[in-house]
Formats: sequence, C-alpha cells, structure tokens
Amino acid sequence: MSNGQITHHLRLLENQELIWRVNDGRFVRYYPLNNSLYPGMNPENLPVPLLSPDPKSLQGKILTLLDDEHQYGDFPTQSELAKKLEKSQQLISHHLRTLQKYGLVEKRKMGVKNRYKLTKEAIFLLETDIEFVKLKE
Repeated sequence: MSNGQITHHLRLLENQELIWRVNDGRFVRYYPLNNSLYPGMNPENLPVPLLSPDPKSLQGKILTLLDDEHQYGDFPTQSELAKKLEKSQQLISHHLRTLQKYGLVEKRKMGVKNRYKLTKEAIFLLETDIEFVKLKE
C-alpha cells in the first residue's frame, strides 16, 4: 500500500475509535483501543514493535558495527563502514539511508565528513533484541 492509502485507512480507524495514536520521538505509534491499551496510559507500559533487522543481514551487521564503534565513542564514515564490512560504498549508502528512514541511524556532519551513529531507539533495540545479544556473546 502507498503511504497515502495507509494514512487514509488509519484515519478511518481512528475516527471510528478502533485505534489511537501516540507520538514517540520521530514515530507515530498506533494501538488498538481496548481495555488493556487506551489513551492516557503511561508510555512506559505501551508495547514497542520490533524494528531491528536480522543481525546476520547487512543492515544488522551495520547496526552491530555502529554499536561496537559507539562503545569507543567513534562515529565511522560511510567509507570506513564499507571497508570494514568489505562491501561497496554504494551498497552501504543504500542501507544507511534505509536505516535512517526507520530512525535507527543518524548522520552527523563532523568536519568535512558525514559520520554515522545509532539513535537512542536503535541502542534500545540492540540491548533488548535477543538475537543481537546472542551475536555479541
């Protein structure tokens, strides 16, 4: 479905009071309106859907590498990621844009280079995703 179609149907469901929404940083999260999920709930009690990719996929490897670099306070460039992952810069660029679109990676201009780091959401996902935790062990 296109974004327009999804927006239309979400608005219909919201007008019929079947779902409700909450702003969560860069995201808008929708929840069913029922006895266990309702507007005004403590945001800490709301479920957060899984967004993290397979840790063995290239996006998963990029997230893991950024997480490792984050531990040392380093923010790698696109070319540094490409070199470490032995992939082309174009491929890494494509996946970084996708990860940015989902709010898992952010780009920062440092000097003349763009450097990449995990967002708070991505750090939370990596800390709570069993597959990523297993990969680290």
